[in-house]
Amino acid sequence: MAVLNLETAWVNLASDLSQSLALWSADWSDGRSVPGDVRTYAGGRRRVVSRAGKLRNLSVTFPTVTGAQVETLVGWAGQTILLRDKRGRIVWCVYFSVSVSDRRDGTYDVTVQVAEVSGSAAV
Repeated sequence: MAVLNLETAWVNLASDLSQSLALWSADWSDGRSVPGDVRTYAGGRRRVVSRAGKLRNLSVTFPTVTGAQVETLVGWAGQTILLRDKRGRIVWCVYFSVSVSDRRDGTYDVTVQVAEVSGSAAV
């Protein structure tokens, strides 16, 4: 069986999918949860209050990003993006902050905390 190993992650702006960044393979950690909490009521009774849906949050790190790519990622903060990783996974998501770390070779390591949103590429 053939195995295809991709080394590029794609970040596309959802409002215009022709605007994209091809970044070195992203590392991401995936967190999934259900919205809800536990509330305390009269008499000390505690009840579960949950809501419909499931939450997915990812921490995505892009190594060796150029300065121009950092500025593009910063400019796209708060907008819906389409994230495709090196394994072919696709996530419609949004991020609100960008963490940038300098590297010795003049590039940057960029980390974003993204939250999955509903999206579609249907025309």
